[in-house]
Amino acid sequence: MLNFTFTRESQKTRFNVVSNFDDFEQGNVVKLKSGGKKMTVKHVNPDAPHGGHIKCEWMLDDGTLRASTFQPAQIEHVDAEE
Repeated sequence: MLNFTFTRESQKTRFNVVSNFDDFEQGNVVKLKSGGKKMTVKHVNPDAPHGGHIKCEWMLDDGTLRASTFQPAQIEHVDAEE
């Protein structure tokens, strides 16, 4: 299990994020912990700059494909059938 912590100083606030990239792999269905649409994990890159990232893709209601990168602490697994 790959765990690491990165710390960032921003506007006098210190953020600690524990990341576990081993929990995610290409094809997983996830969503933001804050809500939103289901997304599919496209690529997991723990070695990317700034602590690594997970690239996810999702479709908007009009059929537009969107993509963005997230930290493991921002997303969670969901049932693809829900």
